[in-house]
Amino acid sequence: MSDDRLILSLNAQSARVLGAIDALQAFVAAPHPGNLDPLMHLRWNFTREMLLFFARTEKELLEPMSRDSRPGVAERAVRSSRDMAGVYGHFTRHVARWHAPPCPALWGPYRDAVTMLTRMVAACLASQQQKIYPLLPVQPGGWPRILTFAPINYAAEAWKIRALLPALDRHDAAAG
Repeated sequence: MSDDRLILSLNAQSARVLGAIDALQAFVAAPHPGNLDPLMHLRWNFTREMLLFFARTEKELLEPMSRDSRPGVAERAVRSSRDMAGVYGHFTRHVARWHAPPCPALWGPYRDAVTMLTRMVAACLASQQQKIYPLLPVQPGGWPRILTFAPINYAAEAWKIRALLPALDRHDAAAG
């Protein structure tokens, strides 16, 4: 894929993540709705789009760039990958804390947690666009960098998180 097409594709994916953030934020900004099935779908849409963006960015952009021959570029790619993994770590802690639908008494803290998480994700997307995309095209020929952290299989992680959203299973069974 050409660099221009890659950037267009990643920008389109980024727009889908931001759209999912907007929909999730709009839902949690309202008072507790009682029926939280729609929230489970919004959460899954956000999760799916975010992790798809992370997986594609890692595989198609940061991994090749981590072998770039220009001074400092490979290190920037590795740092960006590590930063993205940090955002994902925050996301997994959020999911562990809020995997069950929040009750009305916890709606305010849940809304605050969603706001903080989605701001982190949006900042991560903006950072990729501002700090990494301008470094294209990759100039191959550098030595592969040794990562100081374990790479994340974002696609596999998405399915683990999907299993925590039981309302989706009910909806899928009713639709099938």
